Amino acid sequence: IFELDGNGKFITINPAGIKELSLPTASAIIGSYFNELPLSKDKRVAEKYVKKTWKGSFEQFEIKTQTPDGSVKHFKIKLIPLKNLDGKVYRVLGMAENISVMKNLQDTLDEREQQFLDIIELSPIAIGIHSNAKIVYANKSFLELVNAKSIYEVMGKPALDFVHSDYKKIVQNRLNKISRHGKPIPLIEEKFI
Repeated sequence: IFELDGNGKFITINPAGIKELSLPTASAIIGSYFNELPLSKDKRVAEKYVKKTWKGSFEQFEIKTQTPDGSVKHFKIKLIPLKNLDGKVYRVLGMAENISVMKNLQDTLDEREQQFLDIIELSPIAIGIHSNAKIVYANKSFLELVNAKSIYEVMGKPALDFVHSDYKKIVQNRLNKISRHGKPIPLIEEKFI
């Protein structure tokens, strides 16, 4: 928790804020500008929201900052305008929540998801994904198998359109089982058109 004056400078900060920012004491930040805290790409964002708060609106945003010990931390910031009896903003109350763990987990998840998608896309096995019996994704091998030049030639088409007529009834029964029971079923070999 912290407070900013009319110039956007820190005037107070609680012990938890001092600890999160790896500061020796409150005096290390008191008197410095809030928009000096974020890393360069987030400075304008912080400045914009501080200005909006001084106009009377509650604001919430995220910034990334580097602490004196060199670690990079992500914070969710909430700014609340404090108004005097005349309704004029005289200070800004701020709350910062360290969301670094969540951001790092999200980054790791995004990387893993991209790796998984790369594996699927480059797989020599034809992979088509459907939802409500319509194709929503097909990898390169699937497109080659059905002689399509792009995903747009197959996306949105009924999945059964790509199944050989000898297997349509079998595949339809399998799709019905999946819909009814919501569980995976064993793989089978199928012919495609």
